Amino acid sequence: MTNLEHLPNEVFHELFEYFNVIELIHAFRNLNSRFNKLLFTSFHSYRLDFRSISKSNFNLVCTRYLPGIIDQVHLLCLSNECETPQLYRHLLNFNLTVDEFTHLHVLLLHRIDSANVLLEITSDCFYLPYLTHLKITKCKFTSECAPKELLNNIWHLNSLTNCTLDMTFEHSPRFSGLSMISKTMKYLSIKCHTFSSMELSHLFSLTPYLQHLSINIGETVDIKSQHIIPALFLTRLNLHFGGTLFTLTKLLQSAPNLRHLKLETESINLNGNQWQQLLTKYVSKIETFRFLIRVLSLKSDHVEEHLEEFFQTFQTSFWLDEHHWYVRCDLPQQSESVVENDSSTAG
Repeated sequence: MTNLEHLPNEVFHELFEYFNVIELIHAFRNLNSRFNKLLFTSFHSYRLDFRSISKSNFNLVCTRYLPGIIDQVHLLCLSNECETPQLYRHLLNFNLTVDEFTHLHVLLLHRIDSANVLLEITSDCFYLPYLTHLKITKCKFTSECAPKELLNNIWHLNSLTNCTLDMTFEHSPRFSGLSMISKTMKYLSIKCHTFSSMELSHLFSLTPYLQHLSINIGETVDIKSQHIIPALFLTRLNLHFGGTLFTLTKLLQSAPNLRHLKLETESINLNGNQWQQLLTKYVSKIETFRFLIRVLSLKSDHVEEHLEEFFQTFQTSFWLDEHHWYVRCDLPQQSESVVENDSSTAG
């Protein structure tokens, strides 16, 4: 204890951030008056993760600890897994709602399979002025869900900058029905939906300051008249792509300031020269380009020769000298080949 006493408060504050509430209070509560003051007065970054919490510990937190630190909770995680069934309803039984965590910055919602509960929680979030990060993962909804209302709730959060959505709906949500504009959201990852170019354009119009985006796109028919609204602040794009070259070209055209592109596709089969032309024409500021391409259209005869010709187009000065992008090709026993690169050393 004597050695601990010599450490400054700032060191303890940094150390405390690695503990969940239960671990932290059990470890340091009532050691002496200084630690009690550190815990309950000067520390403002409690992490409250209710995943896999026991019923006794949950009751202990809600009755003894939370009343004194609820406005000091920085991160809150709610889960409806088998270890914590109906967790949110149990929280309500203690007269606790999400909007009472007044200094909450990060909210994680995991395996909550009721859209009504999520609607209730995201509505409470309207009253959280410091909430910047929202992550909804592994949530599956049936006919009771109202994805349009839920999405509009999320886009309505005035301080939200980072959002991850991994939700499965019985009926696929239509992002074209989104009507709220978010001027704060900068980082967005959506795993629950495959976008058309029309929906993507609508998303850009309602999230005008987006900088990082991770999505799926699938559009097998070229819509010549469809224009994608420019995303002028977009600098990083992670893309699982199942559309046409026309759609990909339109997307790159809409992101002239893109610097980092990660692409996985089975529908685009360009050689190195064609990629060079596409990148230099539409995203000339590109710094890193990582891709995984499954090549399905090589002729069955003399496959290795065709692959060698294909591979050589990625061995030019553009790829090796200018960008330091290195490409490899795997040829399994099946008919498809996998072409991927590593641009992590790009200068």
